[in-house]
Amino acid sequence: MRRTLAIIVGLSCLPTVQGAEAPAPYIVAYSETHPFAAGIAALLTEAYRRIGQPITLEALPPARSVQLANRGVVDAEAARVPDAMDGMTGLIAVPEPLGKTDTVAFTTGREIPIDGWESLHPYHLCVMVGDLITMKRTEGMAREISRDVASQFRMLASGRCEVAISDGAAWLAIDRQHLGRFRMMDRPVQSFAAYHYVNRRHADLVTPLAQAFRTLHEVGFSQSLLAPYLAEIRESRARNSVQP
Repeated sequence: MRRTLAIIVGLSCLPTVQGAEAPAPYIVAYSETHPFAAGIAALLTEAYRRIGQPITLEALPPARSVQLANRGVVDAEAARVPDAMDGMTGLIAVPEPLGKTDTVAFTTGREIPIDGWESLHPYHLCVMVGDLITMKRTEGMAREISRDVASQFRMLASGRCEVAISDGAAWLAIDRQHLGRFRMMDRPVQSFAAYHYVNRRHADLVTPLAQAFRTLHEVGFSQSLLAPYLAEIRESRARNSVQP
């Protein structure tokens, strides 16, 4: 059963017409496995509120989330990177980025040299099925595929792979679920800008959403929202890192 995040902004304030059917909810799908989900939800909620569009946020498995948005079953996909969106012709990116994300490599203690995706070829990797860009870039490499961050790092800890490919937010899952001690390579495999995507039938929302995101960045809303998550990531990393 799908889990729906109970953020339906302003819906109770809309006027109703007796006997008229209620409008269908505008559903934004997001990855249920990502530790930043609540922060992304808050940012999107405020941006849509500013353009007068009530929304419902719905948590889904990562791969299914973007597929349903592309097919128009839901109205938008919370956040993705463009390099992972090949073939998603049903979606339009809002051109103002939500923020930046780094793809990084983790080991159980070994330091490995990182110089882009090709430098991962010598290693047996653990990747997550919903991480579309990592799945794409590691195709043809030796790899184990997990369904979520926790199972990915359990495989790494048990020796089923040598390197896990994730992002810095993985430290939150590592800490909360007591998955073990790991080392994160300081140099990212690749850095990306992340964007919000709407289904093509909502193309009219692209320009006002871009302005809303731009304004939220300019007034510091996004940075304030992100700050506690970054602090928690730093603390989680400090508690769970293998020391050099």
